[in-house]
Amino acid sequence: MKNCSLCTKPQVLRQQGFTLVELMIVVAIVGILAAVAFPSYQAYVIRNACEDARGTLVASASALERYRAENRGYAGAIAGAHFPIQSPVDSNNINYDIDFQAPATTSTFILEATPRRADLPMLTLDQSGVGSVGGGAFSCR
Repeated sequence: MKNCSLCTKPQVLRQQGFTLVELMIVVAIVGILAAVAFPSYQAYVIRNACEDARGTLVASASALERYRAENRGYAGAIAGAHFPIQSPVDSNNINYDIDFQAPATTSTFILEATPRRADLPMLTLDQSGVGSVGGGAFSCR
């Protein structure tokens, strides 16, 4: 028997890696997922910032009620001394400034959360607990 290296069957080379078409399909799928997920994430961030400001306003109103009980009125209450001046309270990434809409009187106050970004709604809350988000109901949904 002859030993011939040319007589054996040629071996098929196996492909290694990905083709350009496969990579393009993956990029298209990731792009579609990002296009769907990003707007939902932005809406979540806005709703979360609004809810945090809403909670800060409610806590501030509670602090002002304590102030009124001790001082027989709201007049003289100072933002930053008697209630928080920002939302979130414990972060450097401030979304809202909290202050009186007009100077507080003996019997009334209106707190206002002014957004620092254009995509956030303005919030208000008065001494009777009536508030609004962007001029509507006191809800961030």
